[in-house]
This record gives sequence, structure tokens and C-alpha cells, in this order.
Amino acid sequence: MSFSFEQAPTIRMGEVKAFLPDVMYVACKKNYTIEAKDLEEFKAYRLKTIGDKPFFTILDMTKGLVSASRDAKAWAATNNKSSAKRRHDVFIVSSWLTKFKVNLYQFLFKPKTKTKVVRSLEEAQEFIAEFKKKNPI
Repeated sequence: MSFSFEQAPTIRMGEVKAFLPDVMYVACKKNYTIEAKDLEEFKAYRLKTIGDKPFFTILDMTKGLVSASRDAKAWAATNNKSSAKRRHDVFIVSSWLTKFKVNLYQFLFKPKTKTKVVRSLEEAQEFIAEFKKKNPI
């Protein structure tokens, strides 16, 4: 499966390369620390572009190590309204360290939204397509 991408503006944490009816894709900035206010900005942008419906998030972290502040991790793990709408978060990573950090985040914060770590956009697309087939709304 291949997504068609539409260009969209840059938000603080990175370039929003695409929005589809139910997929938000962000190419995260290199060596960026995501703050809670970044997640709030992303949520506002999502509501403006695709509305308040269930969606997938693809966070492309291949440009370099991306981290999240303590407040961002807590916001993402406990924001019930946002978590209820996110069907799955998919992280694209290029290093074992970033993969380790994502897995550590999952273990420590136990987010309500399930996450998947992949190595490429193609793998992310295939995962989402399979997930939709197995878990229709």
C-alpha cells in the first residue's frame, strides 16, 4: 500500500508532510526535544486538518535522535481525549538507540495508545494497512 502525500506547513516539532483522512505524518526535527506544547500544537493542527476522528500518527525520527521531555511523555500517556482518538502511533527510527528510547518510553509510561517501531515509511504504510484490515472501525 502506498499513501499519497499532500504538503502541509511546518509545526514546532517538525514538518507535517502529509495528512490523509486518518493518518498524520510528521518528519521530526533533528536532535529535537518534544515538549507538551508541541503535542498541543500537533493536536490543534490535526483537528483543523482531519477533524476529531480516529487517526494514526507516523513520527519519522530518522533525521537524528529525538527525545521527549518529561511533561510531553506525561501529556501523551495521560491525555485521555487524544489517546481515545489515536488508533496507533508508528515511529520510524534509524538507530537502535532511538528504538530503545521508544521501547523504554512504552515500558515506563504505559501509554494508552499502542505503538509500533519500524525502520521505513514503507514498513509504516504496510503496518497501518494491515492494522486497518484486522481492526476496522
